[in-house]
Amino acid sequence: MSSSKLRGRRHMLRVAPAILMISCLFVVATGCAPELGALFKLRTISQPSLPETSDPSVVRVDTQFFIYGSNNDLRAPVTKTNDIDRQYTRSEKDSLTVEAMPTSPAWAARSEQLWAPTVAQFGTHWVMFYGADRINPPQPQNAQCVGRAFAERPEGPFVPEPQPFSCGIGQIGGALDPEVTSDIQGNRYLLVAFSDTEAPLHAIPLDANANAVGPPVQILA
Repeated sequence: MSSSKLRGRRHMLRVAPAILMISCLFVVATGCAPELGALFKLRTISQPSLPETSDPSVVRVDTQFFIYGSNNDLRAPVTKTNDIDRQYTRSEKDSLTVEAMPTSPAWAARSEQLWAPTVAQFGTHWVMFYGADRINPPQPQNAQCVGRAFAERPEGPFVPEPQPFSCGIGQIGGALDPEVTSDIQGNRYLLVAFSDTEAPLHAIPLDANANAVGPPVQILA
């Protein structure tokens, strides 16, 4: 699948419940599917609750919520609030938002670019996975890779690794839209959309330090 098609599906992939995706992994493995109930109670939203926030990912720490989004005027904006049920104006949102990654990844083609970050705690560190285009990709139409960065606090500052975490199948075809999740046994995975394939959604098993401990597993045919 080309990167242009995947980019059009980015919001769909981010909204899809991560636990449902991991459930699909075990359905494929076991051949028996549990009956699922309603996943969300739908409600009408008259206007955005948090303006200028795309591809959001939310982490809760005690009573605080950390809301991460793709780049806008900041590379990796993170909004810290204790109330996610109200609607914020742009100025109110900006007053609660800081730069979570002050230094650009060395491998990124554009210093200001960062997509769809997902953040989770691994041991004593916080880990951010994110998407960006890489320099001199072997397939220019599939330039996206997933990077990894570490911080001591959920708001950062996150320090990016010098090389991408994953660039897709064979480290060639491209990767984007990462999402950290876990199964009912507590095993953790990174969901990733791979480009240049008709089966783009894969799960990468992670250890306690957010390192890959196995090859990507296709979870949707």
